[in-house]
Amino acid sequence: SSGINAEYGGKEGEGRSEPIKINPFADRKSGLGKEAEKLEQSRKRVRLEQARAAAFKRNEASQIRQYRESKSQAAEQKHVTTCVRKCQTICQQMDKLCQYSPPLPWYWPPPNQNEEEEEEEPAYEPEPKEILGPLTSYLRYTHCYCVWCGVKYTDSQDLLKSCPGDTEQLHEESSLAGDLDFAD
Repeated sequence: SSGINAEYGGKEGEGRSEPIKINPFADRKSGLGKEAEKLEQSRKRVRLEQARAAAFKRNEASQIRQYRESKSQAAEQKHVTTCVRKCQTICQQMDKLCQYSPPLPWYWPPPNQNEEEEEEEPAYEPEPKEILGPLTSYLRYTHCYCVWCGVKYTDSQDLLKSCPGDTEQLHEESSLAGDLDFAD
């Protein structure tokens, strides 16, 4: 036999008139190792995207923390400024009552610009945080007045006996301790 088999459409039967086409690059994009390379590139993209997302989250968390800190600092600054203006007003009223002049210009509120337009350069005024301590001490020891209690005491002994301290924090702690005493 010549190797032609009638069973498969050889000489006597009807067989294929064209050979079977083999197309190893059916989609023109794949070849040996191409699928593995595509898979690896896909994994790299996923890892890169995950890294970007994680960095974004870290950055976002950092930005949120910075925003909260700045808002907290701004609120603290506003509170201190309000306390200083309150102390300056009280100091001016009490000094005028006792006919004292202010020991330092920033112990009293700044004058309105309408009243003193001829003022050339604004006088140096320290930051509110720097003023608050000396100003409350001046009111306590010169006028026996506690800003945090809102009370003018009769004398320094009465002030020391009745007032919890010279800072707002001591007054808050004292009021919290007082609240706990009432709860029992």
